[in-house]
Amino acid sequence: AYSTRTDHYASELGYRLSHRLERLMKIAIVTTRHWTGDPRLNRNAEYLRGAGHVVEIHSFADQGRLTAPLSAGREVLRSDAEAVILPDPDFFAIGALFARVRGKRPVIDIHEDYPKTARNRSWIPKALKPVVSILARSMVMVGRLLAWKVIVAAPQLGRPGDTVVLNVPDPDGFQFDYKKNQKLIVYVGDITLARGALDMLEALASLPDEYVLLLIGPISSQARAELEPTASRLGISNRIQLPGRLNHYEAWRAASEAQYGLNLLHDTPAYRGAVATKLWAYMASG
Repeated sequence: AYSTRTDHYASELGYRLSHRLERLMKIAIVTTRHWTGDPRLNRNAEYLRGAGHVVEIHSFADQGRLTAPLSAGREVLRSDAEAVILPDPDFFAIGALFARVRGKRPVIDIHEDYPKTARNRSWIPKALKPVVSILARSMVMVGRLLAWKVIVAAPQLGRPGDTVVLNVPDPDGFQFDYKKNQKLIVYVGDITLARGALDMLEALASLPDEYVLLLIGPISSQARAELEPTASRLGISNRIQLPGRLNHYEAWRAASEAQYGLNLLHDTPAYRGAVATKLWAYMASG
């Protein structure tokens, strides 16, 4: 039932987005914050390719916060793509403007409540969080004004006329052996305190010694500073595996071997009303 429903979503959403674009064309996804293996970007690309479009992903996430938008802007200006999908709020306005200047169709992809998320970022000084939240709201407003189309990751993020593209996994990307290690626990995603990094260690420490925790994903600096001291204090350092960030296929192939998947989001404004998309991926990987 899950596979059938997901396949329906994938094809339906791909063609709904395709119909919004009216005809087959070359599309560029240009990002200043996401890596080329980002699941949502690749999911959107696969939906569109399945509908017959030519799609490229251009990432400048390895550059600084000032240089990345400049490089991304140059890419938008020189690209021969007819439509440009912009998934980063700090690049909504400039990216859409540059696309308009070159006669391209800008599409902004809103996949978070950015004002709420800004209030939850540990790297933003507390005194600046209200200001950053207002800036985030302004960037979305300007992006909407300049965009040709708007896609959102959840209905609650949208307005009339937006296209909802859910983060539902394509079952074709989850064709694994599904042999289970009964004592393996997995988490896939960004490893941060707000996403339960230390809570996962506490959970592991409460289990017998044969249980192992596999944490797949990039670790925030704040979480990294606390993970090892906490694991050492709990006596579980040798029961934690940290392979770092893996591409989509490798990450979920490794996850498919685990018996349990963790999703321990904290009760923050950004997460309170959200359904974590990794739940669907855990289901798809068995």
